[in-house]
Formats: sequence, C-alpha cells, structure tokens
Amino acid sequence: MTPNAYATLAIYSKHFKSDEVTALLEISPTRVGEKGRVFSWLLSTIEVLQSNRIEDHASEILKIFDPRRESLRKLALEGCEIRLWLYFGLDQPNRAFVVSPELIEFLGSLQADICIDVWSRGEENKGDGGN
Repeated sequence: MTPNAYATLAIYSKHFKSDEVTALLEISPTRVGEKGRVFSWLLSTIEVLQSNRIEDHASEILKIFDPRRESLRKLALEGCEIRLWLYFGLDQPNRAFVVSPELIEFLGSLQADICIDVWSRGEENKGDGGN
C-alpha cells in the first residue's frame, strides 16, 4: 500500500549517467532509470520515514541533501534538471501543507522545481493514485 505522504528528489540528465551522479553525491539512490537518452536518479523517503505529514518528508530531503548542495549545484550547472516531488493523499476534502523558507531557499539555489502530486484516498479511487 502506498503511504499517505512521501517525497522524492529527482535528477534528470542527458550528460551524466546514474552511477556518476551517485559517485558525485556519495549516496545511493532508491531508483534509477533511463528513457531515451535521459538518465534519472531518484532518492525517495517512501521507505525511510513513517509519517503522514508531507512537511516531514520534505524536511528529510533537505536534511539529506543540504550537505550535498555544492555537488547538486555542479550537476545543475552542467545541465541536470533537479525536481523535488511531493506526493500525498487526501483522506479528507481539504488539506494544506507548508513549504519551509529553508526548503524554498535550498531549491531556489539549485534552480529546482517543486512538483506536487495529490491524490484522493476516497473509496472510488483507492489504490490507483487518484487517476
């Protein structure tokens, strides 16, 4: 079953292969891929943090990657696309979350996008990500 919230830092590159990103960041990804000529390197909180608060998952990503900011900046300057994906499900009709100033500053320094994926956890959508 998909947790109610998790975050993933994704790096997409046409120039760096996944093993090169791993060596530069000195941390293993949770998933890598290749589609066409674009390599993807992803590290997710899905298996490491047991919290339904998306803010906790975003903070965990910041904790992991802030010490690696210069390496991430190098990747960004070399043409890599960096995105923070925030995923969470709604158990109620309304839910808000806060993105901390520290996270905004961190992502801004990398010219990184924040992508937000929200899905309904209602009976009619259970298990399909709300699609």
